[in-house]
Amino acid sequence: MAKKKTSRGSRSLTIPLATVAGLAAGLNNSVGAYVSGTITGAEAMRRLSRDFTGYDPATRDWRLDRLSGGLLPIVVGVLASMIASKLGINRALARKIPFIRV
Repeated sequence: MAKKKTSRGSRSLTIPLATVAGLAAGLNNSVGAYVSGTITGAEAMRRLSRDFTGYDPATRDWRLDRLSGGLLPIVVGVLASMIASKLGINRALARKIPFIRV
């Protein structure tokens, strides 16, 4: 007879810290300036578009280096989270703090 598959634990809501940190780094440029009142809402949306897609609607051009301000930190955070899961860091961390993972 085949062995039954056992799960390591029940799935619950967890907060991926590396991904959230990458998102916060990407949003800091535009949202931070908007909240402080130094730019308008339209300028904040232009900066978000520029940082996350590489396309600048004002100048109508696309450049790869613009992604380093928004999309790249999120991708790095997701990769760090995936590597931590593969290495078992998240499982070890879940024993101490159940709702946070790397």
